[in-house]
Amino acid sequence: MLKSFVLLTAVTLLAVISAFAQSPTSGTVVKVDTANGTVRIRYAQPSTVGGTTADINEDFKVQEGLAVNTLQPGDKIQFAVKDVDGKKTLTQLRKQ
Repeated sequence: MLKSFVLLTAVTLLAVISAFAQSPTSGTVVKVDTANGTVRIRYAQPSTVGGTTADINEDFKVQEGLAVNTLQPGDKIQFAVKDVDGKKTLTQLRKQ
């Protein structure tokens, strides 16, 4: 039972990461931590057909060279994420 749960969780996370890597996602900036190079973003988790969506708050590393110094909590953004060394990393970022 536990193995099934772990496998399902892993598959779900891979699906979310794949969705991010393929197309930009909309979200709202919750927190900018320039000291640690992270941004917390609230976004709607993609759902299955007929399923409901849930808002998620998640911290993402910021790719080197990506300007986040103009971001403030509450800003609406479009972003893309890629797995870099096992960490979800913002690779694209645009204010809406």
